[in-house]
Amino acid sequence: MAFYRISPQGETRADLRSSSIIATMMNIMRDGKLHPDPYTAMDFMPFLEREEPDPKEIAKRTRAIFEEIINRQKKAAQDGGSD
Repeated sequence: MAFYRISPQGETRADLRSSSIIATMMNIMRDGKLHPDPYTAMDFMPFLEREEPDPKEIAKRTRAIFEEIINRQKKAAQDGGSD
C-alpha cells in the first residue's frame, strides 16, 4: 500500500494516461472559435464527478457548431468545392 502511494499503477492511473493522450489529440484538432478553452485530461476521465451542464448552454454551443458547419459548406460551394 505504501508503494502504491508513491507510484500508483491502478486503473485510475491508466485512465489518466489515456485521457492525457485524448486531450492532446483533441487540442491539436480543436477549433478555437467553437471551443475556446483547451481540453484537459480531466475532460476525458471516466467516472469523474462533474456538475450537470446547463441545457441552454448546451443548446447554444450545439447551434454554434452546426452554424459553423453550414457556413463552411456554403463557403466550399462558393469556392467551387475546394477547401
